[in-house]
Amino acid sequence: MTTGSHQATEAWRELLDTLHGLDESFMAGPKAVTDDRHIADGYRMIATTLGVALDTYLFADPTRPRWLELNSPFRPDRR
Repeated sequence: MTTGSHQATEAWRELLDTLHGLDESFMAGPKAVTDDRHIADGYRMIATTLGVALDTYLFADPTRPRWLELNSPFRPDRR
């Protein structure tokens, strides 16, 4: 870590760097998708996975654990 930087800033930048190349998993290689619908589905999958991860790790309250309904119809990203 460089002098004067914050751990939160470093973690945020690491997350963004990780997200930057995730679309290569469905945009490149022998199983690459080329039509707009499948490309949008790939980005939706990344966003949904990120949402679940944020709910599970960032917004979790260790003093008051609760079950998360991952496939709930009440979540906008699950419709």
